[in-house]
Amino acid sequence: MGAVCSCFSTETLIINGFYFKIVRNIGEGGFSYVQLAEDVRTGKQYAIKRLLAQEDDQIDLAKEEVKFYKLFTTPHIIPLIDYSITRNGNIAEINLVLPYYKNGSLQDEIERLAQTRGYIKERRIYQIFRGVCRALHVMHNYPTGPLAHRDVKPGNIMLNDDGGAVLMDFGSVMEGHCKISSRNQALAMQELAAERSTMPYRAPELFEVPSECVIDEKVDVWSLGCTLYSMAFLQSPFEWSAAESGGSVALAVLGRQLKFPDTEHYSQGLIDLIGFILEVDPTSRPDVDTVLQRLDALESNTGFSDHDVSFSV
Repeated sequence: MGAVCSCFSTETLIINGFYFKIVRNIGEGGFSYVQLAEDVRTGKQYAIKRLLAQEDDQIDLAKEEVKFYKLFTTPHIIPLIDYSITRNGNIAEINLVLPYYKNGSLQDEIERLAQTRGYIKERRIYQIFRGVCRALHVMHNYPTGPLAHRDVKPGNIMLNDDGGAVLMDFGSVMEGHCKISSRNQALAMQELAAERSTMPYRAPELFEVPSECVIDEKVDVWSLGCTLYSMAFLQSPFEWSAAESGGSVALAVLGRQLKFPDTEHYSQGLIDLIGFILEVDPTSRPDVDTVLQRLDALESNTGFSDHDVSFSV
């Protein structure tokens, strides 16, 4: 069960018999918000994702998110510790108990560095990037069929105590292979993408879905390339290109208006990797395993290793 107890001076949330003292808000999404909470008994901190739902499809979506969290056991995908779904009349309260990462998200770090004109060291970029690749490898190679995250972006990548990446937020997950065979299905897919896939990281095939096609897990690979660019240049590639040209993000994506700011911090190999991933045609775009192979070769050539990483930026 999930309930708010009034017997404490601050808000206390009861989930399946455990008492959590709410400390503060730490995040907000389109239909939910995240609060930092402490287990009253142990003092351990957690992040609790909370949302209220009135429509049955919203409740079903929350149940789907719970289901997907339970599928994976890898250090690069956030675990679901506990959850509750309770009804009060026609309103359902959903609470997901997740680990709390004190280092915040990759987006938090990008914003901080943009303000201070700092940058992320190349070897650390590879560490974070490899972690996200490994998370997607697990999803894209799931035994019963590939699954696509559909909203890979810096805001959905948490940084653990070692500075490594942990992929989160499974409210957008879908089957990896979605066959489109009519105009109505294509428009429905575009609408769904507009709701669940953040525009600057959204794959081009989701902006203009053909009436006859298969939308597959390579949508995540495109988002992965945009995330890699954001780590290097502290902004998403097509937001920057759109701002430079005065056009829209969608047109910048579909036209692959990819520009690289001048920098002395990164190797040509890193720049080439971004270009290799950001292929508009999904049939020519590499899969995540190919990206990992390319990363292995790049790190070998630069002398970096997966374990030789400093958390400092």
